[in-house]
Amino acid sequence: MAYTGLGGPNCRRSVKSFDLRRIGKSSLMRETARRLRERKRRVIFLDGQEIHSIPSFLKEILATLPRDEGPVYRLLEVSRKLGVPPEVAKKFEALIAEKIVGASEPALDAYAELLFKELGAAFAALPKEQRPMLFVDELPFFCDNVMKAAPLTAQAATAARLNNLLAVLRAWRGEDIGVAMAICGSFSMSWLQREHGILSDHVNDCILVQVEELSRAEAVAMVRAMIAHASPRDWQDGVAERLCERLPSLFTGVLQYAFSVIREAPGLTSGALENVYDDKIADGLQKNYYSQFDKRIGHFDADETRAAYALFAALAKQDAPLSWLEAETLCDAGGRLLLDRLVEDGFIRANRKTGVRFASGLARRWYAGGE
Repeated sequence: MAYTGLGGPNCRRSVKSFDLRRIGKSSLMRETARRLRERKRRVIFLDGQEIHSIPSFLKEILATLPRDEGPVYRLLEVSRKLGVPPEVAKKFEALIAEKIVGASEPALDAYAELLFKELGAAFAALPKEQRPMLFVDELPFFCDNVMKAAPLTAQAATAARLNNLLAVLRAWRGEDIGVAMAICGSFSMSWLQREHGILSDHVNDCILVQVEELSRAEAVAMVRAMIAHASPRDWQDGVAERLCERLPSLFTGVLQYAFSVIREAPGLTSGALENVYDDKIADGLQKNYYSQFDKRIGHFDADETRAAYALFAALAKQDAPLSWLEAETLCDAGGRLLLDRLVEDGFIRANRKTGVRFASGLARRWYAGGE
């Protein structure tokens, strides 16, 4: 996954990536952020798994900005003029000053949306090269956290507030404000739409990028580097090559997981690796990777599931991709929408020119029954 154009002098494109957990998305995001910061770009990095309210989301953004000038200073001024009740205004100032740890007070929720809009206006007032970039890891997780924290009687209102927030963030990405974003998630926005009514259209302006598996040569080189760094006792040559042959997928996250299992094994040979793989690695693949597909396919209705499995069966029969037309026909009434959802959930990769294929060796092996 390469965030092409993010941070360039004349380019403010935004990207999104929704895929499986533990394949390396977060690591790539953090490395991209690090490189951008080296180029003196301001990057705001949020982990949506740790945020449970809209005010907390705002607070995390404010915490990365200078306190005595620019957007935060302007926001303090605006908060005093919003005409809100005095007790709420005090909470605003405490929020902006980072004195509220949880920032989950219901009284702040509606007014936080106003502050988001004002913060966008403050960003727009900055010179283009000083406007920040916003990296949000696990945006769907954040939305789900907020919905779970809301009482049943407030579910509809909470979903509406989240939709308003996502609309504001989309406006931030527009030409008038120009805050480039990278948005990731380990489950799909389309699931959020079905489950909570949170519209996936709010991220349709972002370019879709996807984590791809390493080549065999790259994967072997990565495992060799981990072996050299860990210096395990009395390992023989060939372990890296055999591990990469056995694994169903060569995502960096899968390689790191497999190596973490075997790194303490003494005197490991390529032959001895087989026993360790069958006893330990295979079980972990089921728990950490294949089980995700079981859960995700459960989000589809009966007709969609039947169409999805017809597509998987066709893909499993050949190594070459299916044509787009064949895949769309197999998806029946679901058509393009079902293909899009299967892409978001990490089952397939789909392109009108290059066709449709399993998204990874993990997806193909899961369909075949796992290890």
